[in-house]
Amino acid sequence: MRVIDKDIENEIQIKDSKLASGSVLQKEIRSHIQAVRQLTDGLDRRGLLLAGADRCMRELMNSFEDVPAVYSLLEDASIVVWSSIEREEKS
Repeated sequence: MRVIDKDIENEIQIKDSKLASGSVLQKEIRSHIQAVRQLTDGLDRRGLLLAGADRCMRELMNSFEDVPAVYSLLEDASIVVWSSIEREEKS
């Protein structure tokens, strides 16, 4: 009887330790998922902003393509803006 009691007790302890390990792993995975979501949300927002800025510049340039002086200024401005963005990303 004592042997059976010890076996049952040992098995329960093993199950408890496995459950505790599983719980710790779940918490760790949740924190990793949250960190990844924060990173991708930031990148997605930045990508959307850059795409919007690019479209805005293209639309402006298309609107003034008949006015060479304005078109040339817009083209220069867009080059300056994109080079500034590239510098920021590199640093």
